[in-house]
Amino acid sequence: MVFLIALLPIAAIVVGMAGLNYPSKVMAPVGWIIAILSSVFVFDAPTGALFATSWAGVLDGARIVWLIFAAFTLLTVMLRSGAMDSVKLGLSGVTLDKRLMVLLLAVPFGTFLEGAAGAGAPAALAAPFLVGLGMNPVVAAAACLIGNSAPVSWGGAGVTTVVGAGSAGLDFVAVSAMTGRMAALEYLVLPALIILFVFGRKALRGIWRDLLFLGFLMGGINFTISNLLLSVTELTSLLGGLAGTLVFSLWLKAKQGGDVPEEFRFAAPAKSVRAENRSLFQSLLPYFILSALLVTVRLSFPLKALVSFGGGYTVWVGCVVLTSAAVASILFGTWKDLPSSAVDAFKRVIPALLAMGLLLAMVNCMRLSGQI
Repeated sequence: MVFLIALLPIAAIVVGMAGLNYPSKVMAPVGWIIAILSSVFVFDAPTGALFATSWAGVLDGARIVWLIFAAFTLLTVMLRSGAMDSVKLGLSGVTLDKRLMVLLLAVPFGTFLEGAAGAGAPAALAAPFLVGLGMNPVVAAAACLIGNSAPVSWGGAGVTTVVGAGSAGLDFVAVSAMTGRMAALEYLVLPALIILFVFGRKALRGIWRDLLFLGFLMGGINFTISNLLLSVTELTSLLGGLAGTLVFSLWLKAKQGGDVPEEFRFAAPAKSVRAENRSLFQSLLPYFILSALLVTVRLSFPLKALVSFGGGYTVWVGCVVLTSAAVASILFGTWKDLPSSAVDAFKRVIPALLAMGLLLAMVNCMRLSGQI
């Protein structure tokens, strides 16, 4: 009976979200309330300690959402300035094959975005490119999330690796190196899995060399960084994704001119006034700056100082991302819109803040009372 009561908060979350289709912002408070009640009336936990640990969970959630907020602020700046239009236009010049464009955005570019911002950035930033090129939004997001199944092990600027390894009492360098070995195998199959999911088996015809090249490219790059460049091993997805995006783009650009089956060909997006103002490099400059800042800050301060900054590793990463958003607004001449961009981003992350904070509060209560 005690076991079933201890299971109630988690069961409520699973049934509410998976069974009844309620959003996490609704079910997280419900799970937390159930955890509080069962902790007090069944497990005899002190009320004061429960609310204190709940508040600690909310703060931990806020630190994570801070990074998401910063990433969305940068995205909003890119959208409002027209830089995103320029990126879409520039990417369409790499290939007109839908299959190869999906691979480029979902695997190497998605890996870079995960390393640069984390927090679901591939789905939030790369998927809109595919939607802009005419792909179904759900399929676009799913393709980017499949591609993100390998780099998410490192997370934004190594957050997942550093924090996860620290929580388990492990050396994050060794964890990152082992992750790189496993990811090398993952990258060999990810491209084919994405094509099968999005287009079906017949879409594999004629692009096997591209699939193999991308798999060995991303697997090799990420293995090399994580196992040999140990001073920045936790930044593997950031650096590996950037290198992979550049190399695979050159590979696709070099093979342009071949026959693309009509069913897999897309028309290049029409030029807009906003897109014509900048080159692809200029539009992606904020992400290059972000990459440089993340590496510079990571190597300029002791890891212990970064982990404790603001109470969590994600705080300094979010500060760097937000700084990049401010720099981008200056470069694009939209700095006056930066405050409103930040406000829009904050409105978008309020549900995530509510869900993340109260889910962590629920877990803390369960841990304190012995329900775990």
